[in-house]
Amino acid sequence: MGQIKEVKYYTDEEKRAIIEEYLTSGESAKSIQKKYGLYGHSKIRDWMNKFGMRVKVTIRETRIASNTRDRIYFAPVEMSKDTELEKRVKQLEQELENERLRVMLLDKIIEIAERDLKISIRKKSGAKQSKK
Repeated sequence: MGQIKEVKYYTDEEKRAIIEEYLTSGESAKSIQKKYGLYGHSKIRDWMNKFGMRVKVTIRETRIASNTRDRIYFAPVEMSKDTELEKRVKQLEQELENERLRVMLLDKIIEIAERDLKISIRKKSGAKQSKK
């Protein structure tokens, strides 16, 4: 029987980190894919396409020990406008979630302070404002 390959699912953030490693490390896509257990011919390039990264192909000569060989490198040219907008929306959604959690935390702090210190912190509806 052949060896069964374990398939790992990566989040978009993990995929972007793997793409960044590929683009900055100088390692081949094949070696990066092997490192992360990615099976398929061009998984990293598929992810780059998914995120709207167009690529410019360049061939660079690399020297490994005494061997010289050409390697193909893919570098992102630019992200499409839609991808930039999607990225911004995701960022804003994350900021909104962070603020929602912050408000919940502050409400809890006020609730505890009111209970433990037996003082009223929140303004009551219909309360008259003091004149200065």
